[in-house]
Amino acid sequence: MPPFDLSYILNAPPIIEKSQRLCWLFSIYNEEHNPYFWKNLELLRAHHQLFIVIDGASTDATQELLKKSRVLFMELPHSTRGARFNEALKVSFTDTVVFVHPRSLLNREHIQALKRYEGTEVWGAFTHRFDHDHPLLRFTSWWSNCVRGDIRGIYYLDHILWAKRGEIQSFPTAPIFEDTLFSLQMLKRSRPCRLAVASVTSAQRFLKNGIWKQSLLNQKMKFDFHRGRQLQQMDQEYEQGLGLNRKL
Repeated sequence: MPPFDLSYILNAPPIIEKSQRLCWLFSIYNEEHNPYFWKNLELLRAHHQLFIVIDGASTDATQELLKKSRVLFMELPHSTRGARFNEALKVSFTDTVVFVHPRSLLNREHIQALKRYEGTEVWGAFTHRFDHDHPLLRFTSWWSNCVRGDIRGIYYLDHILWAKRGEIQSFPTAPIFEDTLFSLQMLKRSRPCRLAVASVTSAQRFLKNGIWKQSLLNQKMKFDFHRGRQLQQMDQEYEQGLGLNRKL
């Protein structure tokens, strides 16, 4: 497959626009040592899927590896994850866009499920599962799927979110809880649909911080969010010492 080229999207003829239903959006930063991201690109190329990569001016070898792999990308320095998704949305034209968390692993079942989907819901997510087995992580996934997701309609990016392009105003640019804000925005249009295909996501944050410590921090962040704490302060606390996401 030829290298991905954003000009191909901008100048796509109508016959291509009608035949392409999906576009996979990647908002990335420092993914050099993230095998899931590189496997995702390889999978999408193998299945002739359109994808857009927006990099937040990575300071590691991410951009060099993208160039070596002949993957074209856009750079948006000093940006939040949501701001990079918005740049991707500007050049997407497909019926459905998929917001892919760089540490969640895709497989061909994700592609097939979205190609087959003909429900009335205009947005949704895949079923969450961690790549590390632990009772607390299994409970976290269950809660994310069945309580926060199915009942409240709030899904996080590590579920891998998808939505009808025409129903999206923009992706929230908050430094943290941007996926919650996106879910609340989309709930005004439709209840979400959770597809059964598992989104296997990295437990790296839990393993680096300690599973119980990270779980308690997550609950604290949710409490602070609902009481209206300043999001920039929350983001600094959440990311302290981890270096997993772009810092403004």
